[in-house]
Amino acid sequence: DDFNGLRKEFFDKRKAFYGTLNQEAKVHADKKRELIERAEAMKDDPNLEDTKEKLIKLQREWKSVGYAGKFADQKLWKQFRAACDHFFGRLDAEKAKEDEQNQANLDVKQKLLREFAALKLAGDGKEALKLVSEKAKEINAAGPVPGKVWSKFNKEFLDAAKAHLDKIKASEFAIEKAWLEIRMGAVDGARDPETFYKKERDRLNKERNRLVSEVT
Repeated sequence: DDFNGLRKEFFDKRKAFYGTLNQEAKVHADKKRELIERAEAMKDDPNLEDTKEKLIKLQREWKSVGYAGKFADQKLWKQFRAACDHFFGRLDAEKAKEDEQNQANLDVKQKLLREFAALKLAGDGKEALKLVSEKAKEINAAGPVPGKVWSKFNKEFLDAAKAHLDKIKASEFAIEKAWLEIRMGAVDGARDPETFYKKERDRLNKERNRLVSEVT
């Protein structure tokens, strides 16, 4: 009797234990299905940068969800991973296109820079300043270049611009104004425009405001 009682108690506890596990697995499976729905809803979103951050957050959430059961867990994981792979495949393709365009921009800007550096200034200071500013704007307007060469290219460009400006006979204010505008335009091709651009813009705007206040 004692043995049968212990045996019954054991199986009752075992049944309760696995019942709890199955219930937890169901909760986890439902949570994972919700994450799959969210991932599939955003996998074709055109806003790639924002979606990338959201999807990375979803992946972290997925890792925090427990086991969904022997039959469901792997199947759910494959569905979730397929949605993620679809999005990141799009992201990689877009990045490749961007890299290709940035390289094409660099080729154009290097040609323009060679012409800019060899520029012969003629006429009065006002005309020379206008010519330098226009050529600098043309270079800046050619678009961003690959991040790995941006600093080097930007230094060569600004060195050439400064060399021209140093030779021009014009008012100090006119020279400084043109120099600021050239540098502000150059920042558009920064490697990290969201942070670098704002920081540099703020600094240059303060410098420009200081020049204006000195004149007025």
